[in-house]
Amino acid sequence: MDASDDLPLSLPVKSILDHFTCPVCFSFVKNTHITPCGHKFCEGCIKECINRRHKCPCCNGHVALEQLIRDHQHDELLEIISREKEAAEKKYFESLIESASANAFMESQSTGSRPVAKNKSFDLSPIETVLRKHLKETLVAYEEYLVKLQKECICSQEQCSIEERKKAHFLAEEGKREQDRKSSEEEFQLQKEKIQQRFESCATMLAESYDRYLSEQLIAPSLIPVDVSMTLAGRDITFHIVKVTPTDSTVELRATLKSLLESRGEKVISIDEVEFVLISPFAKERGVNIQMWDDTMAEKFEGREDILLLVEGSRPILQHGMKPGSELCAVGQIVLESDLPKVCFATTFQKDVEQIVDYFMCKDCRLKWICKPCRDSCHKGHTTVMYIAGHVAKWACCYCPKNQKVLLVKKDQ
Repeated sequence: MDASDDLPLSLPVKSILDHFTCPVCFSFVKNTHITPCGHKFCEGCIKECINRRHKCPCCNGHVALEQLIRDHQHDELLEIISREKEAAEKKYFESLIESASANAFMESQSTGSRPVAKNKSFDLSPIETVLRKHLKETLVAYEEYLVKLQKECICSQEQCSIEERKKAHFLAEEGKREQDRKSSEEEFQLQKEKIQQRFESCATMLAESYDRYLSEQLIAPSLIPVDVSMTLAGRDITFHIVKVTPTDSTVELRATLKSLLESRGEKVISIDEVEFVLISPFAKERGVNIQMWDDTMAEKFEGREDILLLVEGSRPILQHGMKPGSELCAVGQIVLESDLPKVCFATTFQKDVEQIVDYFMCKDCRLKWICKPCRDSCHKGHTTVMYIAGHVAKWACCYCPKNQKVLLVKKDQ
């Protein structure tokens, strides 16, 4: 065994990538199969090619399915390289994040605002984990673009070198003077320098573009929309995920609440008097439940930052730092159509307008032809069943007022 076998070896992935890429699908080879002519392919790719043409896609040599050989060592080597590549990427991006957030991390440790990691490795927070994910995607994309530019630059320079050699050979055959050959060499050297300068300029512009992208995307938390819950005080109505933008004030919050109520089939009659109590996520977990807001409640929570009545026109994110998971409790006067007294169909009937009505039968009152509003109000608590569904009314029909059951039911109750 060679003494150097245990030395760590570092190879650029790009230098060996072509040896592990399938010539058919241009992805990493899966279940490597080798042809008699020595070319390696994915099992599915080479079998499909043989079934169609019975030839090797690389050299057009004749190949039969029974001639294919499974290359297990190639698969194992690829698995090792993929694993090491993933580990190197993880280490690289963790080092980027660690260096970027080192100052904030050390400061939080000194103030005790963040738990000390139990192991020696850098402990990523959920925010840093998300950053690493998206940073990796964008950074790899920009790096690949930069490599593409670099390859184009090298190809252009090589082309210049080829043209330079051709012209030098031509001048030599023509017996041109040494001064002409030197002038030609200087001309091509100048072209290569310009190509290099152009590449460096493109690389700088690409870096500036990436910088602008990060500046636009990595914004402060106070400028990011926040997901909160919204409840109605004294009602069993809660909207669990409501997106609030930094510029939203109490005016926009009322409009959002109205839209949410309408989306669940509630017609809003009045909402202008509604105010909002901001409850922090931690106060919410401590069981704080606002059923109403009056002088007693205002006095009880006076001076607290985790429970606050928003002033009209204030912006909870920009002015009060509203956090994700907070609750906005709507207090004050809000009137829904479902809150209004039920009106009998006999009073809302319109002649020459097609109106479809569901009629019910009350077993307690032994009465048929009861409209739905009367069933919900006059016969509330009684045993009712559907009598006729989807009836097209020709006149103001409801037997409750006709038989004066409204008064009798109210008297019984």
